[in-house]
Amino acid sequence: MPQRRHAGGTTAPQQIVDRILELEEGTRFQVLPPVVREREGEYETLLSDLAKQGFARAIADMVVLSLQGGHSQDSPTTPLA
Repeated sequence: MPQRRHAGGTTAPQQIVDRILELEEGTRFQVLPPVVREREGEYETLLSDLAKQGFARAIADMVVLSLQGGHSQDSPTTPLA
């Protein structure tokens, strides 16, 4: 079962590196930085730009969205809150 650890605030880059180095070799992990925080609205342009930069997924409202094809799996305009 995946183990989730949330720093609950700002985490220094070195702290992130230290935590990754503590993992057993071969352990899969994700680093999920916030892109939008404390703003509501629709972010289709942002999601499209992230896809163009090579990102494959985003999380919005605790739902994993695929960025493949330039649109989320859920809808053409994805509201983020």
